Amino acid sequence: MLISTHGALFLYPKDLHPLFKAAGELTPHRCPKSFRVLHPSAQICPVNSVASAPGRMIMGDSHADQLDQLIAQIDTTYNVPVFMTVRNCSLGTSGTRHFCRQEILDELLVQAREHGVKDLLAISSWLDELLDVAAFEREIAQIRAAGMRVWILHSVPRHPDFRPDVRAEAALRGARLSWDGIPVETYEREIVKQRRVFSALRAEFGDDVRILSPKGRMCPDGIYRFHTDGKPNYRDDSHVTHVGAERLRPLFEGFFEARRP
Repeated sequence: MLISTHGALFLYPKDLHPLFKAAGELTPHRCPKSFRVLHPSAQICPVNSVASAPGRMIMGDSHADQLDQLIAQIDTTYNVPVFMTVRNCSLGTSGTRHFCRQEILDELLVQAREHGVKDLLAISSWLDELLDVAAFEREIAQIRAAGMRVWILHSVPRHPDFRPDVRAEAALRGARLSWDGIPVETYEREIVKQRRVFSALRAEFGDDVRILSPKGRMCPDGIYRFHTDGKPNYRDDSHVTHVGAERLRPLFEGFFEARRP
C-alpha cells in the first residue's frame, strides 16, 4: 500500500505531492549486484547490451549515478555501447583512497580498451578539495595513452533550498520558500576553481579534453531553477531527479554525436 501510494501521499495536500515524490526517488545503483558477483575482478560494467564500437564510459561519484540512466536511454538512438565504472572513484582521485588505488585505474583502462571505449565522461560533485591539477593531468595523460578522449561535466548547482523534503516540511508549517531558484552568479562563484582547473586541462590537452556545462540547460534565463513545470529538478541539495536529468539530455546527445561509429 505504501509503495503504491508513494508513502501515503493522499494524507498530504496535493500541491506537495511532487515534492514528496522527488525526495523519495531512489538513487540508481551502478553495476547490478549480480554482475559484481559473477565478475568480481571487473572494473567496468555494461549499461546496455549494444556490442558495436567505439564505446563510451561514465566515471564518477553518485552524481554520475544520477545521470547514467538518461545516458543509457540516449545510447539506444545512437546504437553505442556504454559502460560504467564499478567503483565510486572520480577523475583525479586515484591513489587518494584505498578502493581508488592507482592499480585500479590501470586495470580499469585495460578493460575499457578491451571493450573498445574511445570516450570517457567524468561526472562528479567536484568539491574544491578534489581539484588537483597535477592529479588530473597525470590521469588524463594515462587515459589518452589508452586511446580515449576525456569529457568533464561541471558540477550542477547545489543549494540547501533545493531539497524537496525541506520545502515540503516548510510548507506544512505554513512557510513558503521561493520556487525561483538561485541566480547564475551564485553558481559561477561556486565553480571558480573548477573553471580554473578545467581551463588549464584544456590548455594542456586541447581537443582531447572537452568541458560540458549545465548552465545553458538548467539556467536558460539567468536563474538556476528548482523545478521544471512544477516538478522538482532535485531530490536533495545537489542530486538531480529524473526531471532534472532530462534537462541535460542535449549535452549528452552532443557527447554521442561527437564521434559516431
